[in-house]
Amino acid sequence: MPTTGEDTEAGSDGSAGDETDGPGTGGVHDEDCPSGGCDQSCLAGEECTFTCDGGGCDQTCEAGAICTTTCAGGNCSQGCTAGSSCTFDCGGNGGCGVTCDSGTTCDITCTMGCSITCETADVCDVSCNDMCACGAGVC
Repeated sequence: MPTTGEDTEAGSDGSAGDETDGPGTGGVHDEDCPSGGCDQSCLAGEECTFTCDGGGCDQTCEAGAICTTTCAGGNCSQGCTAGSSCTFDCGGNGGCGVTCDSGTTCDITCTMGCSITCETADVCDVSCNDMCACGAGVC
């Protein structure tokens, strides 16, 4: 059946992270992890949204990537390499960890008890309600 030959959206390309699928476009990747314990790597040129309801998830954001992590269950982590843009929202029981290298843009919201490491104070915009441990004079 000849469709228009455009991108056939195979919504779940859950094949084991074999490098990039389509280096020209980068792509948008949305991933939900209802039970927790998931990992996501976002490559250069990609825009990744990671929702972790069960907690215990990890997201790595490479240079040139745009990453968003929402962690409702707490105990998640996000690592942002220089040249990336990251948004991180840690709810639940807190206990999240965020690392932002120099040359990143990080917007971090934490409801309770997070460890936040920003290589320089100017890369992070942090909102933390209680018990956050921050580097580079961020909180």
